[in-house]
Amino acid sequence: MEMGSLPPNLCSLKDITLSGTYAVQVECVRDISVPAYSQLLLVRGVSTENTEATKKQAETWEPKPGRVLRLTLFDGVQETMGMEYSPIREIDKGLTPGTKVIFNHTFAVLSAN
Repeated sequence: MEMGSLPPNLCSLKDITLSGTYAVQVECVRDISVPAYSQLLLVRGVSTENTEATKKQAETWEPKPGRVLRLTLFDGVQETMGMEYSPIREIDKGLTPGTKVIFNHTFAVLSAN
């Protein structure tokens, strides 16, 4: 019998709050506040000098955009997605896949359906 740290059938639960300690493995981290194409160019090392010259300059009063990380998490039995709405300094977008994380907090589980 398989045992994961997250509640069974977590994806089928609707709008609940979990509290406690949960151990998961981070399989993927993506900063969804940045367009995927821009991230792809950065990974490939493609120069964007020409696009930077024609790009409209941001107004000085605009706040710097923050990050929003989407994490693919696995507890040994089931895979789920997590969203970081406010920065967690211990989690970086360059986090190595396979890193184990322990969540010891109260957090909301929202249905994607």
